[in-house]
Amino acid sequence: GAEPKQLAFSAALGITLGVFPIC
Repeated sequence: GAEPKQLAFSAALGITLGVFPIC
């Protein structure tokens, strides 16, 4: 499976890419 750190990074990246266009 994916490493917890990589998973957290992926989640943070997804949130960032999801929020920036809105802002």
